[in-house]
Order: sequence, then structure tokens, then C-alpha cells
Amino acid sequence: MAAEQTAFAACGVEIVAISTDGSDGCREIEEATGGELMVLSDSGASVIGNLDLIDPFEIRPVPIAFPAAFLVDESGIVRYQYVGRAPEDRPRTTLLLLAAERMTRQN
Repeated sequence: MAAEQTAFAACGVEIVAISTDGSDGCREIEEATGGELMVLSDSGASVIGNLDLIDPFEIRPVPIAFPAAFLVDESGIVRYQYVGRAPEDRPRTTLLLLAAERMTRQN
């Protein structure tokens, strides 16, 4: 993950994850990545709800989000988004890097 973060940082992109886990769960995820990934808690699922990312087929006490990736510029404008429809449907890192490089060139 460190090499990927370096490549994204070269494009001016910071990687941040959002989880419906509480703060303790997010801290565990951060520790599992060696502190390389910042994980923000959305325990009330308000962010994933506002982004229409709640998976209606995952019936659990806490909503589960579809896998998704967003590239947001400094002004808060979403420049790229990928929303999967199954847990294994995630964007490839190379695709996200290409989108990040393009976003950097446009700014």
C-alpha cells in the first residue's frame, strides 16, 4: 500500500476510507494497515446514505456500503467516481491512478 500511496501523493491525492464501523473498528483497520490508511467512521451511515451507497441486499444491524471510490478535488467537486454492485466489484488501482493523473492535469 505504501507504493500506491506514494503514487497517489505524487498526484496530490490523499487516500481516505469511510467505514460504518465505530471509532474503535476504524482504529483497528488503521492499525491493520500499519497506519498507512486514514479511516473515518460513518457509524450512523449518513454519508453512505447520502451517496446512495447502502447495499439493500446486506441485511445487518449496521448498513453496509457498496464498494466505491471517489476522487474529490480541492474545491470539493467529485471528479471521478466508481460504484461497484458487489463486494468484489472494486476499481483497479491503475484505473484510479489514471483518473487521479487526469484530475491533476485538469487543475
